[in-house]
Amino acid sequence: MANLTPQLKLEAIYEKRNSPKFEIVIYWDNDDQIFVAEVPELPRCIAYGKTQVEAVQNVGEAIELRLETAALSDKHTQIL
Repeated sequence: MANLTPQLKLEAIYEKRNSPKFEIVIYWDNDDQIFVAEVPELPRCIAYGKTQVEAVQNVGEAIELRLETAALSDKHTQIL
């Protein structure tokens, strides 16, 4: 991915994931000097990074963890 533009890098990272597709909102935080990535459909699913690419990678991991947690929670609820 070394020769890709930042936008293409973000798209490549996003396309690699086998999880459902979610909108990711990325913005710059002047106070902390970082990029923040949020998933509006998953409340409190937020990550950050020094670059846009790093923020998307980190929020991708957060999405996966959130979905795994939800799946475990559903299984636990079904057992009760």
